[in-house]
Amino acid sequence: MQKNLIKIFSKVSEFLFNGNSNNSKYYFLPIDAFLCYHFNEAELKITQTFYEKNSLNGVKEFYEFLNILKQKIGEVKTNHEVQSISINTANDKSEIIHRLTSITHKNKLHISCSILLHGSYADRTTTAASDIDDVVFIKNKVLESLESFENCKKGLMQLNHFYQKTDFTQHHGHWIFDFYQVKNYSNEIMPIAVLKNAISIGNKSEINIQLGTEKKDAVKNILQQILLEIETEKNKLLQGKINFYDLKNFISGVSLIIPLIFQYKGEEIDKKEAIKNANKIYSDEALNFIINISSLREKWNELPEYKKYKMKYKLLSYFIKNRLGLEYLAKREKGHLTIENFSADKNIFIATLNAFHNQTLLQLNNEK
Repeated sequence: MQKNLIKIFSKVSEFLFNGNSNNSKYYFLPIDAFLCYHFNEAELKITQTFYEKNSLNGVKEFYEFLNILKQKIGEVKTNHEVQSISINTANDKSEIIHRLTSITHKNKLHISCSILLHGSYADRTTTAASDIDDVVFIKNKVLESLESFENCKKGLMQLNHFYQKTDFTQHHGHWIFDFYQVKNYSNEIMPIAVLKNAISIGNKSEINIQLGTEKKDAVKNILQQILLEIETEKNKLLQGKINFYDLKNFISGVSLIIPLIFQYKGEEIDKKEAIKNANKIYSDEALNFIINISSLREKWNELPEYKKYKMKYKLLSYFIKNRLGLEYLAKREKGHLTIENFSADKNIFIATLNAFHNQTLLQLNNEK
């Protein structure tokens, strides 16, 4: 049973939000294992029922399980530092922000969640390549009733679908932190620096976080995983067989590596600031690669057949109401893009890419 509980804890966000949570792919919290030993026999029975019905049909069982979890969380005492962050409501009048606010209010998500946008939609630097980056903090109020719980799940799924409709190359869902995860917040997954520059959808958000001990190895593992993804996409690119979805994953991975390297070295800054200071880490050759990738973002809608694919997925979104369904199709599009589509000199691009990759590995292997 203890092993079953641990499996459940590691899937809480993923199950609750229909597989649309991205963070479960990266981490597992020690507090999960601690809680496993605080369940009585009746509570274990409910938990076992949920475990056996680990599907969308088990919503009621999962709701009961989370209510038990909420009670147990209240009994857990930690010595972690508490950080309180106040995030103002988005005052951007753009169509995207208006639509996100409308979905949030319609499903009363602002009552059960704090939905924060960060990145280009938060600082108004969007390009055609911009996807929608959010962080969702689930409040205790989500468990006030089964109806509230189901509305929260439904609302977040609608937001996710809208994200994918807005950008058919969106390759992640929500970054979700449940009420139990803020007791041992994983700063290596979503740094506090990112939250401080975010905007809140629906209403002003007050977030109280208990910071767990940051694990350098966890940051290193994330970096290594992203490097592997970049290597996979690079090989497709060199063969001229990369599609829009994979190319987006490639350039997103590159832009994520830079702030993660700073974090690995003990400096917590957001992505925008990290890219500005990339010259502290990378040579001129590697910097040239970063500049080219940034330029590709600006020229994203000029890539061959981009507008055709964008229209195709906009139409598909009216029939496919699940984000994962749209993402599945985008992933499996036949690749047709080549380096020549966005770089004047293929050999220089490859050389600068290799310089960036090698210097990133050098930083990872430098334990000082």
